[in-house]
Amino acid sequence: RNTGIRAARGEYIAFQDSDDEWLPEKLEKQMHAFLNTSDNVGVVYTDMWRVEKGRKIYWSAPSIMPEDGIIYEKAIERVLGIGLSSAVIKKICFDRMGYFNEQLYRFIDFELFIRLSKNYYFLHIKEPLVYYNYSEKSISTNNEVLIPAFELILKTYQNDMDKKSLAYIKYCIGNLLCQKNKFDKGKIYLYGAMILYPLNLKYMVAAISSLFGESAYTTVVRLKRRIIPVHTGLEG
Repeated sequence: RNTGIRAARGEYIAFQDSDDEWLPEKLEKQMHAFLNTSDNVGVVYTDMWRVEKGRKIYWSAPSIMPEDGIIYEKAIERVLGIGLSSAVIKKICFDRMGYFNEQLYRFIDFELFIRLSKNYYFLHIKEPLVYYNYSEKSISTNNEVLIPAFELILKTYQNDMDKKSLAYIKYCIGNLLCQKNKFDKGKIYLYGAMILYPLNLKYMVAAISSLFGESAYTTVVRLKRRIIPVHTGLEG
């Protein structure tokens, strides 16, 4: 991707993975949005259809424009869930803020969007204009590199996060560690998330159940998935 950006001569950059598909009107609608909005907008992105085992699921991306009352310092996790294949980004954004972080194997889009959100607005087109084809063989299913990617995000941007955002990242790391039976390390992150944001029932339940070991934690995770089926935004 970085090689492609450096070679590009246009004013806008869009990314197309081999297993994803744009709807025919995607780029037209995004360029129309760019031409009819503030120069401070650096990214225009859309919702997506997630296609898994022949089933279409509506993927609603987060909205992070200023009129929503959200700014970078207050909601760093809100850029998690924006699909890279759905985004068109001004070339000048890369020239000013840098390219993709090549230390990361996962979350290269998440980390890039964090940096871009410091200096540019994001415009959300609230309709699905991409088919995101999910498969068990894709990079996005490789959880072995998910934990170090989260840890690098935490190390790099923790001073930019408020307590709510910091708690969210710590919960994600702790949850993944516990699911890999690394409870000693995972409990520290989960407890930290609960202390930072005690009003979140999910963090409290995870932290407490982790104290009782693998069986208790696994039971709680399975029960939660049955009761509250949600997408986590971790596919990026």
